[in-house]
Amino acid sequence: MCEETSLLANSLSHQISFFSPSLKKRKNVAPSSGTRYYFFVNIEFILIAVVLLLAILLAITFYHKKKLPRATTEKAIRDITATEKLNPAYAIIETHKIFVFTLATLINPDQRKKIKAVDVIKKFAKRMPNEAQIWKTHRLRNRIAHEPNINISATHADLARRDLIRALRSLSSK
Repeated sequence: MCEETSLLANSLSHQISFFSPSLKKRKNVAPSSGTRYYFFVNIEFILIAVVLLLAILLAITFYHKKKLPRATTEKAIRDITATEKLNPAYAIIETHKIFVFTLATLINPDQRKKIKAVDVIKKFAKRMPNEAQIWKTHRLRNRIAHEPNINISATHADLARRDLIRALRSLSSK
């Protein structure tokens, strides 16, 4: 019986030695009664499991999406609604500026000054329920800023305000 278990242990250690060089040292050791090598847990397997768990934990931590603080969102919404009194074209420009500045608070402070408005919007657009309207408002803002004598109705300004406020609320913490 002891010879059979010794042969079994040798064959198992040869099969596993490809993955674990430390089992080669145990090749010639006769097992004590009741010892089964196929339940043997090697330190390398434990280390691999710990590294995998740490990698998963780090991935979850960095994947966490930042939310706008409620106070910041409410202040931005108040500032955006205050643009109702302005000329519609200027109101869209101001509303867009407030929107982008509020989104930029979620970006690393070192990168805020270097990043353009379009890049800020790109970074968060996929998380907004009205992504198409946000890009439409951004294009309208660019037309206003770059084309002289453009006429904008108050309805366009109201729609832009409504869309940007909806996007901010979707990114806000509850």
